[in-house]
Amino acid sequence: MKKRIAIVCLFTMTLFSATACNNAKLEAEKNAARAEAEAHAVERQAVQNAIIEEAAPESDSTSTTAATVALTIDFGDGANKQFPAIPWENEMTVFDTLEWAADQPHGIQFEHRGQGALAMVDQIDDLKNSGGNGKNWIFRVNGELGNSSCGVAKISAGDEISWQFDVYR
Repeated sequence: MKKRIAIVCLFTMTLFSATACNNAKLEAEKNAARAEAEAHAVERQAVQNAIIEEAAPESDSTSTTAATVALTIDFGDGANKQFPAIPWENEMTVFDTLEWAADQPHGIQFEHRGQGALAMVDQIDDLKNSGGNGKNWIFRVNGELGNSSCGVAKISAGDEISWQFDVYR
């Protein structure tokens, strides 16, 4: 009888152990299935977000993240006008920044002659070029003296353009 009880106990323990293992295995499979379902949901959301971003209209050039250039007009007497965020466009020139500043409510007035490679600024606001060895309007891009006409001098996003009424040195 002791032998029979021992066998029944052993059988019961084996059955209980097998059931516990099966339950653990089932729980692990459920967890794996849940994780896979969550991964698919994340993937679907990423695809939906990509579709939404693709369909969204492009922001206009006045947004705070738009590429810009800065323009400073230095009148040579301590006064200056600054335009710190001119919207930059591909193929933009130094001359284009003056035109933009002239279109602003509190912008500038300027006179020039020629265009493209022959463009020359003669006057900004009330200061006219003196010619010869006198004061004239001279431009720089990022501190470097311009080496071509302002009508063809290309600028890049982030550039700082300055016009100074000074003697050429």
